[in-house]
Amino acid sequence: MIFEGIRKGVTGKKWIWVFLVVMAVAVSALIIFGSAAYENSTYHIVHEQLNIGAEQLKAEEFRKAILTYEEVLAYDAENTKAIVGMSQAYQRLAGMEVDTDFEMAVDDYQNAIICNENNTEAYQELSEIYFSRGKYELAYNTLKLLNQRYEKMLTSEFIKASLSISKH
Repeated sequence: MIFEGIRKGVTGKKWIWVFLVVMAVAVSALIIFGSAAYENSTYHIVHEQLNIGAEQLKAEEFRKAILTYEEVLAYDAENTKAIVGMSQAYQRLAGMEVDTDFEMAVDDYQNAIICNENNTEAYQELSEIYFSRGKYELAYNTLKLLNQRYEKMLTSEFIKASLSISKH
């Protein structure tokens, strides 16, 4: 067969080793290319679902947007775009419906902040939802935290810049 031509030049135990090496290379290639294809497909799915969720928000299809963002979070539990998008959907629903949606929006914004302390959009949206519900002190404290994070980032960047200047 196909291997007979190869095998004629290789005899005995050498044939077994050649066969094992060829099989190992083939299996390795399948694993490497298979995982790369999976990651690319996952990235594509997440990116596409984020776009669909954004369109659903614009079309005021808030329940659909929530489901779409939940799909993204099934692939990437710390995707802050999905968390913020879902929070925005809950926030819009909270203005139209029950307090449960308000609480879900607050929880999601808080999770977005936990995942990324520098997520200014999450702080601003959280403050906005508190303000819209008359929770002025919570809105103020959220903005105060945002300001503290911003000052900390600026100080950190200033120190980094100063250190890089002093090295030169």
